[in-house]
Amino acid sequence: WIFFFLATFFIIIILLNMLIAIMADTFTRIKDVNEETGFLEWGLWIYDKDLLMSKRHKGRWCPPKYLYIAAPLEGGHTGPVTLQTISSKLDDIRDEIRLLRSK
Repeated sequence: WIFFFLATFFIIIILLNMLIAIMADTFTRIKDVNEETGFLEWGLWIYDKDLLMSKRHKGRWCPPKYLYIAAPLEGGHTGPVTLQTISSKLDDIRDEIRLLRSK
């Protein structure tokens, strides 16, 4: 009987250790994508609000012709975004659209 209880206790300890390892791995994976998922949800929320707002209310509450841009920062740059940077990005987007239209 002693061997049975020792083996049972040993198996319970191993299974609890496996459970803790699985939970720690899952927590780490979720924590790694937490910020990206938050930004994605925020962007989807803005998109949904823009779609649900009628044209009559858009003119009154939202300034027209806004462009929402979400992109990762290049080279770890954390400084303020300048008007020159935005205009160069818009020029790149216009060039890509022209290329797509010409195809």
